[in-house]
Amino acid sequence: MGAILAMPYMTLAAGTNTTGNALWLGPDGITGWSMTVVTTGTLTGTFRFYASDDPRARPDRSAADRAAAAWVEFTADVSTMITDPAGGAVTFKVMVSDFQSDFLRMDYAHTSGTGTVSSFFSGRS
Repeated sequence: MGAILAMPYMTLAAGTNTTGNALWLGPDGITGWSMTVVTTGTLTGTFRFYASDDPRARPDRSAADRAAAAWVEFTADVSTMITDPAGGAVTFKVMVSDFQSDFLRMDYAHTSGTGTVSSFFSGRS
């Protein structure tokens, strides 16, 4: 049975668009996971979630390989769990019980405002 215990995924000060790092779930057989996201301040922006099976997405590959990896957005599948910030602080949790890809990524597209984005990940097989 695989498990990834709670760990930080992304922490950033607002003002930039951020492409999250790839989480490599395949070796641990992670099929169920959760991501808790907390924002502060007066941020406005959107979160997007992506999956990939492209081996170039591995965190230990070169930056060029990771940038060239094929990612498929699945934000629409979890949209009811996402609360995009619209001028104020938000907290939300995305939980997926049947994830069938080796890699997971969350991005934040900043539109305006100031504050921070912090997110934390946990997974189980």
